Amino acid sequence: MAKQNIMVAKDSIVVSRDIQNRLTNLGYGVAATAVTGQEAIDNAEESRPDLILMDINLKGPMDGVEAAERIHKRLDVPIVYLTAQSDGGTLKRAKLTGPFGYLFKPFDERDLHTTIEIALYKNESQIKLQDESDQNVALFEVVRILAQNWSFEEKCKGVLRALTRLSEADLATLRTVYDTGEFLSLVASTGTDDYNRPDLLPIKHNLAGKALEQRQYQVANDYPANPKADPGVVAQGFKSVVCLPVNSGGQILGIVSVMSQKPAHFTPRIVRVLNAIAAGWGNL
Repeated sequence: MAKQNIMVAKDSIVVSRDIQNRLTNLGYGVAATAVTGQEAIDNAEESRPDLILMDINLKGPMDGVEAAERIHKRLDVPIVYLTAQSDGGTLKRAKLTGPFGYLFKPFDERDLHTTIEIALYKNESQIKLQDESDQNVALFEVVRILAQNWSFEEKCKGVLRALTRLSEADLATLRTVYDTGEFLSLVASTGTDDYNRPDLLPIKHNLAGKALEQRQYQVANDYPANPKADPGVVAQGFKSVVCLPVNSGGQILGIVSVMSQKPAHFTPRIVRVLNAIAAGWGNL
């Protein structure tokens, strides 16, 4: 079994190092550390830990509860709070972020190990149940569209409509590689007529091109700040974009791009739904 990597967000460097040593003794890896709320968010996005030990009191204007709330919207990672505070107001705020456990200081190594293992198990069980439900939704959508006596283009548009509806997004497109190999050519799209959809997009320096190159979905929940952002997409006000490969038998048939004008729109669960539908698109 692969080593589980834990991130430690603690305002005290000395205490943080002690916790890191305990984690190492218990057989865990240390994915990252943080002393401020913003560091916790940034380091969690970069390191993608299996679990975060989050102190409620962090340095800076953002405390651990607010940091946990923002992380929860972007990542599927369980959070366990470290706190000496047990007052009702603090616990009520923390509870709203959906934590997987609490460790009230001081705690020993056995408490640490037990709480982490329970949190990891609960998170794995929840994701499994969600994925099963999402796969059923995706399968139903694809089967429903396949049953229609539609042309290929109409079926493509039907899948795109399903993608935008399930993710509450604004626009979805399907593109395939142009014969020169340098551009992605528009095949079908859905959304209002207010959006411009250029026929060709350059593959290089483009999020869809990155999804094609790496053969896996790419998510940009702060799209304007992404180095692969397309200026034309940014100019139309899109804040969140996810690009997903459509494949059949291991061959990439195209790239689906789903866009929203809301920042941080595509949660991990939404992305899994979209990816499941895109994966089944090869049956069209």
